[in-house]
Amino acid sequence: LRALGFTVEGKSLIEFKSIKIKELPRTEWVFFSSRHAVKFFFSQKPQLGEVKFGCIGTSTSAELRAFGKRADFIGQSTDTKLVGKQFASKAGNARVLFPMARGSMQSVQQQILRKENVFNLEVYATIRHSQLVDDNFEVLVFTSPSNVEAFFEKNTVSEKRSCVAMGEATGKALEKLGVRNYQLPRTFDDLGLLQAVLAVSA
Repeated sequence: LRALGFTVEGKSLIEFKSIKIKELPRTEWVFFSSRHAVKFFFSQKPQLGEVKFGCIGTSTSAELRAFGKRADFIGQSTDTKLVGKQFASKAGNARVLFPMARGSMQSVQQQILRKENVFNLEVYATIRHSQLVDDNFEVLVFTSPSNVEAFFEKNTVSEKRSCVAMGEATGKALEKLGVRNYQLPRTFDDLGLLQAVLAVSA
């Protein structure tokens, strides 16, 4: 984006805190909905047997590779419900562990019909740090529902500003706060984000 003449600034409105794993259910699959879930799960060196790994998208699978693991399923859409349905079809009747954030929306879990096969495991918590953001920025990129909530505690979105929401859950969080006009990237990666920013800047 900078190479194209954009002024880019990152604001950290949230931080993450590890939650200790007390008990690890035995499952056939482990599914990660974010790279943070991967990081906070494997940083605790869990003892896993023979399992398959699923990831919501390419950036999450890249984080998984950083821990020496390979994804057996990688979502190819920013529609988390669609990814959930595709993963549910792939996993079949297998038991699935979901390392996740406290307060997760559980969009993928909701697509699995046999709820007794879903095992949620909170491995990190999101802590909001709200701050005022300069009104001069014309494009706002939100990476999670928590980022949306933290931003709106002290800021608003004026008509001159355009929004990009990374994922359907983030878009829903914007809608709840009155923002209807936003762009969803086609993919959960840098190229998808670049295309979305260019689209709202045109």
